Amino acid sequence: MANIEVIPVSKDDTVQVLIEKIRETSAPQVVLFSDTRLPLLRNEINLRLLKFYSEEEGKTLALVIKDRAVKKIARSLGIRIDDSLRQRERPATGRAAPAPAPAPAPTPPPVSTPTPAPALPQAPPSPGYEFFPAGFAGPVRDAASAEEDERPRPRYSSSPGGKLAVALLVIFFTLLAGLWFLLTPRLTLIIHPVVKEWTFSIRGEVGVGFTERDLLNNQLPLRVLERRGEVTYSRSTSGKKGVGYTSARGPVVFINSSPNPVLVPKGVVVATQAGQRYATTANVMVPGKTTRYEAGVATGEEYGRAEVEVEALEKGTGGNVDAKTIIRIDGPLANTLQVINLQRFTSGEDRWVAVVDEKDFLRAREEAERQM
Repeated sequence: MANIEVIPVSKDDTVQVLIEKIRETSAPQVVLFSDTRLPLLRNEINLRLLKFYSEEEGKTLALVIKDRAVKKIARSLGIRIDDSLRQRERPATGRAAPAPAPAPAPTPPPVSTPTPAPALPQAPPSPGYEFFPAGFAGPVRDAASAEEDERPRPRYSSSPGGKLAVALLVIFFTLLAGLWFLLTPRLTLIIHPVVKEWTFSIRGEVGVGFTERDLLNNQLPLRVLERRGEVTYSRSTSGKKGVGYTSARGPVVFINSSPNPVLVPKGVVVATQAGQRYATTANVMVPGKTTRYEAGVATGEEYGRAEVEVEALEKGTGGNVDAKTIIRIDGPLANTLQVINLQRFTSGEDRWVAVVDEKDFLRAREEAERQM
């Protein structure tokens, strides 16, 4: 099992694809590599997701990338970054290739046992950077960082003498243009036309149908000028009208003359003989009729009764009615039930609103004619 898994990142990859690759790999360290700028990794949320799922899987995430913006975001999130991008040697496996023989020298050097050089102490990695372990042979070819990939730009040295020469040239050409404008001879020619008044009289015709060609025939064209104006007049209205504000409400009693109970659902419409309509506000069950017995002998019947509140379908005082005026049921329930209101309805209210009266039209017309 490899210790490091290198996952190349392309422009077509998505965060979900990278997360699946991190989950599928068995290596404890995952390296995301890209040598181009990827908008996918420039999103801080995407980097947070990659870090979260790699830590959830118990894996170490690192980036080998050239994009400076991605590096900046990764550093702020604590993701490992390798800026050196040096070629790391793989651990020797199997047989090593024989080293080439050194070129023969005319005088062979004395044979001596080489003394191994003392190992130099390795500087600890900076915060947010850790060295990859031996065996990492990640994609290093053509993967230099953005700082190393920048080509040296030519430097232009600006000496005081060069700036002074440019300033003198600008001043010289400015003075030359001003002298040419001042010394060039100019000619001003003023022409005054001779004006002579000539008064004469002529007879002719005027008409709307004439044109300019008819001037030679003493016919002058006439043009009718129309003037259109707009007059605005406003004042408070004097008319008033009552408008329904609240609906009348009150109880009604349903009477069942059949032996079976009947359900009256919400919204059943009842009405007066004059046509004022109301609707029930709740469901109600009307029991069937019962028979009274005395000493085993039927002495009478008692119809089932149930009370429910109704509300007028039209707002205003028109829904206020006297007692025992709601006696009709709309629909099939009228075959088995009867209805009646035992109380007077008085909760309906009107609001007076201003409306335009005929007198207001007459006053506005008089004011408009006066202004015209």
